[in-house]
Amino acid sequence: SFNNDISKYEFPTLRLLKHDCDTGGEFDAVYIHTKGVFDNRGKHWRDYLNYYNITKWKDCVAKLVDGFDTCGVKFLRDSGGMPPHYSGTFFHARSEYIRKLPAIDSLDMTDRHQAEFWIGKANPRWASLCQKKIDHFNHEKFK
Repeated sequence: SFNNDISKYEFPTLRLLKHDCDTGGEFDAVYIHTKGVFDNRGKHWRDYLNYYNITKWKDCVAKLVDGFDTCGVKFLRDSGGMPPHYSGTFFHARSEYIRKLPAIDSLDMTDRHQAEFWIGKANPRWASLCQKKIDHFNHEKFK
């Protein structure tokens, strides 16, 4: 989904993903977005997210086949009072799990972080291919 209004954050695309899962059959979905394209600070963070979610997509799909609801990197639980989520909001998920999530319009769409927290709202059986901390604000290169 595409929207020129950046104040809409990721909600239009997540709404489309939720709709497709609610109305379609069983399938595995991948969610990625244009992380950090407006400033170069996000390049190394994006490289990390892309590597595990795109380059190693077969490993994520294997986790879903093994019975996990979601797979990605940097799944955070009880992190500074934040709800469970994949830091960076790149993930693979089973449509069956996404159907359990709340409607996008039920979220506070004035808070962009609600898009990031959405994937953890139904207590997923989650998998993470890497939990390494990447200091993306200090331009740490991902290798």
